[in-house]
Amino acid sequence: MEQQVMQTLNQKGIEKRLSVVRMEIDYELVSLHDAMLAEDLTEKNRCKRRLKKLRNEWNRLTVNDRKAFKTKERHYT
Repeated sequence: MEQQVMQTLNQKGIEKRLSVVRMEIDYELVSLHDAMLAEDLTEKNRCKRRLKKLRNEWNRLTVNDRKAFKTKERHYT
């Protein structure tokens, strides 16, 4: 029971972080678009680096999310 509560809390934390990462990605995409229009190579490269970091975090969080889901499936079957 305690483990299930901890998994639920962890799941909620992952979901919250995913929503924040999604907003950060949206913001960086707008910034990248502006940098492209302004032909600002420095800002464009900064945005691309940041987007790469955010993509990696997104992937890491969603992989953990899938693992937690599979663990729950095994627990109930």
